[in-house]
Amino acid sequence: MKMFKKGLSILLSFVFLFTALASGTVSYASTNYVSTAKYVNPTSIYVGEEAEIALSIKGIEPTNVILPNDVILILDKSGSMKPTYEENNGEDKMAFAKEAAQGFIDLMDFTKHRVGVVDYSDVNKIGTFPLTTDGSSGKEYIDAIKADGGTATGDAIYAAIDLLKDKRGEAQPVIVILTDGDATIPRKNSQDKETPYAYAKEAAAVAKEDGIVFYTIALLTEGTNPETSGPNNLLKEMATTAQHHHFVLGSVGLAEIYARIVQEIGRASAYNVIVTDTVAPEFEIVPDSYNHNIPKPSVEGNTLTWNFHELKDEELIFTYKIRHKQDAKTGSLNVAANSTISYLDYTGTETTSNITIPKITVNQHSPIITSLENDKGHVDGGETVIINGNYFRPDLVVDFGSKRATNVVFIDETKVSVTAPSGKQGAVTVKLSNTDGQFATAEYSYWADPIITKINPEKGPITGGTQVRIDGQYFMPGMQVKFGDQLASNVNVFNSNSSVNATTPASLVTGPVDIELINTDGTKVTAIGGFTYEGLPEVTVTSVSPDTGLVTGGIFVEIYGSNFQPSAKVFFGDKQANGFFYFNSTKLRVLAPSVEEAGPIDVKVINGDGQSGVLQNGFTYLSPPGEPAPVISSVTPDTGLVSGGYTAEINGDHIKSNASVYFGNTKAPITFYYNKNKIKVTVPAGAAGVTDIKIVNPDGQEAVLSEGFTYTEPPKVVPTITSITPDNGPVTGGTHVIIEGSNIQSNAKVYFADKQVPISYYFGSSKIRVISPAMENAGAVDVKIVSTDNEEAVAVNGFTYTSVAPTVTSVSPDNGLESGGYQVFINGTNFKNNATVLFGENVAPIASYFNSSRIRVTAPEGSAGAVDVKVINPDGESGTLEDGFTYTEPPKPPEPTITSITPNNGEVETSLSVDIKGTNFASGSKVYIGSTQCVGFYYYNSSRLRVLYPKSSVAGPVDVTVVNPDGQSVTLTDGFVYNEKPKDPPPVITSVTPNTGKINTNSTIDIYGTGFKSGSKVYFGSTQANWVYYVSGTRVRVSTPKTDVEGTVDITIVNPDEQSVTLTDAFTYIQ
Repeated sequence: MKMFKKGLSILLSFVFLFTALASGTVSYASTNYVSTAKYVNPTSIYVGEEAEIALSIKGIEPTNVILPNDVILILDKSGSMKPTYEENNGEDKMAFAKEAAQGFIDLMDFTKHRVGVVDYSDVNKIGTFPLTTDGSSGKEYIDAIKADGGTATGDAIYAAIDLLKDKRGEAQPVIVILTDGDATIPRKNSQDKETPYAYAKEAAAVAKEDGIVFYTIALLTEGTNPETSGPNNLLKEMATTAQHHHFVLGSVGLAEIYARIVQEIGRASAYNVIVTDTVAPEFEIVPDSYNHNIPKPSVEGNTLTWNFHELKDEELIFTYKIRHKQDAKTGSLNVAANSTISYLDYTGTETTSNITIPKITVNQHSPIITSLENDKGHVDGGETVIINGNYFRPDLVVDFGSKRATNVVFIDETKVSVTAPSGKQGAVTVKLSNTDGQFATAEYSYWADPIITKINPEKGPITGGTQVRIDGQYFMPGMQVKFGDQLASNVNVFNSNSSVNATTPASLVTGPVDIELINTDGTKVTAIGGFTYEGLPEVTVTSVSPDTGLVTGGIFVEIYGSNFQPSAKVFFGDKQANGFFYFNSTKLRVLAPSVEEAGPIDVKVINGDGQSGVLQNGFTYLSPPGEPAPVISSVTPDTGLVSGGYTAEINGDHIKSNASVYFGNTKAPITFYYNKNKIKVTVPAGAAGVTDIKIVNPDGQEAVLSEGFTYTEPPKVVPTITSITPDNGPVTGGTHVIIEGSNIQSNAKVYFADKQVPISYYFGSSKIRVISPAMENAGAVDVKIVSTDNEEAVAVNGFTYTSVAPTVTSVSPDNGLESGGYQVFINGTNFKNNATVLFGENVAPIASYFNSSRIRVTAPEGSAGAVDVKVINPDGESGTLEDGFTYTEPPKPPEPTITSITPNNGEVETSLSVDIKGTNFASGSKVYIGSTQCVGFYYYNSSRLRVLYPKSSVAGPVDVTVVNPDGQSVTLTDGFVYNEKPKDPPPVITSVTPNTGKINTNSTIDIYGTGFKSGSKVYFGSTQANWVYYVSGTRVRVSTPKTDVEGTVDITIVNPDEQSVTLTDAFTYIQ
């Protein structure tokens, strides 16, 4: 059965947390058995916010103080406890519950406590077993309980309350209730859960009001969520405290919970605990924030009060929330006006102590500005500005930049009115500061219409480009300047925002235009007709020098005139002249372009703005004098390969340096011009056969040498192989091999089987050197050479590969535990990717194959000692590193030690808990005191154990032995001493009331004294009284035996331990 919320692992840790029930002298060693602490979270809040208060209360139990308890076990025997109940999945909850309850009784010390039982289902099936010290009879009663019926939880509690009416005066009444289901009785209908729940909680409240300590155990089915479980939440509310007295689990662990409870009963740090917490007046308690606490506090005004009957030595935490009141003080404040705890200790002494009160810092909110009404104003100031936001406080101040606002009116915490001071044009930060220094900011804009006082210059060409300076006031960086409807460029505000430079844009028309200045805030000013655009000056061309030249052009010509611009272009007719150089507005220089025909032509200059000037017939082109045509007399060489790329010399006459040369239709570049009779060219590629050679001079005259050059195909290269030395080598490759033959090219391809290898050294066309590649398998392979013409030579089986055995040189790490499973690196040579690795006889799987010299394997399991490491390649070759790896046994954990046993003695015939401290203890250890294994074993950690020491019939010292699961042990000689039980003091008779009685009559009398025991015998003279009732250790009530003789007799009391006392002449028989 799965456990919920308080899981079994946690619960078991508490089973023996408390010392076992023991008799002995009560110790009054401490006067304060409760520690308290109080926390607030968070420690800093804003006004009106909430914080959580946590009260921590923890008991400090007095040592060996056990008060007597009368305990009623309430056991649910409803039908849902049966194994046949569907949700139980066959689990017999009733059997678990009965067995655990019987175990509870076994653990009880009946010299101090009593136990009773209430078993319940339907109202008419509630059974009771009265309080008793006879554990066997209680267990027999439990054994007969059968599961059937509903769940009348409330009636069962009232039945337990009735049984506890018979509790002893000095005994603490306790109820321990176990149930697995909803309270179902009484209810108004089948869907009514509220009535049986309320009835059960009412009964539990009555019990707790009667001073009964209430333990609850919710036995839930696997898969049930304890947070939403109705039975669990009901039982939690019924418990004395949710943290100390309520448990939730499945059937597994139930016995341990009972064991824990029986360990706890009679032990507490404090009783009748009252926690009073009065919240400071600056705060209020948040309604319902305390309802989750169990017990729930009573709340009156600003005071919470918790009442509960007992406090254990575990931390108990109560939480609730407080809220800061509106308009209350702020700063560092106490969270409470008063906080106390009062309780009774086990002696009945009342103690009241203060709980330390923490402080919390309550801060005012930082102001927030959400908007400004009228967020723009003239630079002269005087504007009324409304500031909207939140968390404004009286006596605040407002600054506009570095200037303080005036007429500040605090309207409410969301609105303030101020008068803006004067300021500079543009944006400024508005800062609103509360009296605590916290502030908020917003942006305000000062404005002023710009003013123009001066424009210089006031005119310029329509081409634009005129830099204009405008002086005035209230110019803003980033402003726009317009000339007409066009934006100016290069706008720059300077001179403390009183001047601006701008470059005029081009205009389509001449005449005056408006100048408009527009600030970034939208303010603007216009100077009507502030700038006048003027027309462009006329361009003239007056002369050209020189004014004649050949039709080939290419001569420098200077042009004179007026109003030339650097952007001008010059045309000779319709051809633009290159080589333009601008001297100034009256002089240009260009290169005359070439033309087709001689004769006069116009010279025109066009400025960039489109203005132009023309000198008609300003330049005359002349025809060049006549020249002879070129002549080709010979070509050397007159044959060559079709690939071209080699040079040839052409001889002839009248060959120009810039002539064009053609082989067929393909141009051949001139690489060297000797003179008009000889040139050198690079022969272009061509088709096999004869072709013409042609030279064309720049003047178009040409010469042709018909079939002057013959292209030929190159001969094919066919390699041969005559020898291979050596003709064998290892499969690992790397053998330097000399191949001899013929027609071997330096860029030929060489293959061993299908693997190409580079030529490592080229001796010549008859000899090369290569390095053999690695092969997977041994055997002969072909050696092949392939020429650039794809002609090949093959030496069939020309090279034979031989197998190579691997070697193992090292293993890292070279040792490891017998369990294997870790990674090991193996280093060596000639490893194959699919090799097999053995550690001794066991295969070590290859995890990673790095290369032929390094692999990583997973070590297999092995036995302690050295083993060979062997690598076997797929070809069967292998290498072994003898004793290459050593298996080691896992290190034994350190032996346990015993340093102390507390307590180190106990009475014979008792079995109580002891703490054993030391080192290296293990979970699952066994503890022996003497030769008997201890039960009740609990493992705290490696340095602490707890057990129940076994009963012994013999007093004296015995050894204590701890045996770990690995067999290691430690013995503390005479570590524990069994003590003889101390004899009780003999009885004493102090008085007899009445001390006379009639003869022949059975009179009832009370005998007072000390040291009386239940089961004592009383004698009148030598006659034993037949009826004796043990009231307490100081009082017995008896019926006097009859006698017919008058006179005085002695009274003797004999305790069960045979100790006795006689009061002489204690009783007188009379007529």
